[in-house]
Amino acid sequence: MIVAALGQQIIRRRWLVAAGWVAAAVLLAIFAPTVDPAKNEMLTLLPDDAPSLRAAGMLERYFPGSAGLSQAVVVAARQGPAAGLTDADRLAVERLVAKLRRPLPAGLARYLPAGQLAVHWHGDLPRGFMPNPYISPDGSAAIVVVEVPANFVTIRSARVVDYIRRLVAQSRWPDGLEVAVTGSAAFGADYAEASRRSHRSTLWVTVLAVLAILLVVYRAPVAAAVVLGTISLAAVVAHLVLTVAASQGLHVGTAEKIFVYVLLYGLGVDYSLLYLSRFREFLSRRHRPDEAAALAWSATMPAIAASSGTDIAGLAMLSAASFKLFQTTGHVVPIALLIVLAAAVTLIPATAALLHRWLFWPAREAGSLGARRLWPA
Repeated sequence: MIVAALGQQIIRRRWLVAAGWVAAAVLLAIFAPTVDPAKNEMLTLLPDDAPSLRAAGMLERYFPGSAGLSQAVVVAARQGPAAGLTDADRLAVERLVAKLRRPLPAGLARYLPAGQLAVHWHGDLPRGFMPNPYISPDGSAAIVVVEVPANFVTIRSARVVDYIRRLVAQSRWPDGLEVAVTGSAAFGADYAEASRRSHRSTLWVTVLAVLAILLVVYRAPVAAAVVLGTISLAAVVAHLVLTVAASQGLHVGTAEKIFVYVLLYGLGVDYSLLYLSRFREFLSRRHRPDEAAALAWSATMPAIAASSGTDIAGLAMLSAASFKLFQTTGHVVPIALLIVLAAAVTLIPATAALLHRWLFWPAREAGSLGARRLWPA
């Protein structure tokens, strides 16, 4: 009885429910703070007691600035028949080293405790030190090692790499000298950029796949548009809520966002298909639209709530993981799933009640299931 009464209240106040979701999205968009993604990111994905982190901590304690959690390596090489670095080449590299050792710009220095980079170069070694680890044995290449006090896939390390690459691009190099930036931090920066592009691609592929599935299942463009629109509105609200949570210290990275969007659209479509199939069934039995919407709510919400609750509880268990990427996923994803559950039990039924028979246009008979057809329209 309580479930049925709640469903009736949602259907009766369908305009208020729909307006409330739109208002929530607008207000969050206006008042949600702008969050610097580097502010609350994890400097490493490993647990605090990982042997490599303990060793890095000891190294930093006894040899400050001598090692970081990742490295950017500037490689200067001269190839060809007369391979070998010239005095002009070495002088150009030394000028770059001097630039790298300057105090960092304010926007970058706030993320690095020392305020400047730890740079290693062969000029730091005693004259005649052999073998020189910063010059290749044949003398055709040299490296400059920059220690980065952040994990190789963090935004902080990516910004350090971008800063180094800008300095390299702005420097004047002798003709024939090739200079590039590599190392774990540079790899991480390129990996992070590829992840951001993948995030955008995944979102659009997900939306288009959902739209195609809905059109195939319903053969009704209005139903497909309504389901996609309601899920997208819930996704916007979830994104903004996570932005607010990130401003309070919760880590919300690119990997978590990809996971959130895929789950939001996947589960949202599942819940919508279940509800709308029962709604259409009750319409076909000649129930009034409001009555059909309320009956469909009572028939589907226990299953939707149980399914969503299982997903939320299961994914929340990731919070106990020691690997921090899984751990933060266990914090972030349940919040988004609670929002898609709220949309499933309020926004989707309210929208269905608002549109009722128009939802399944262009069916010849509103609410008809086409019982004699394999694929009803």
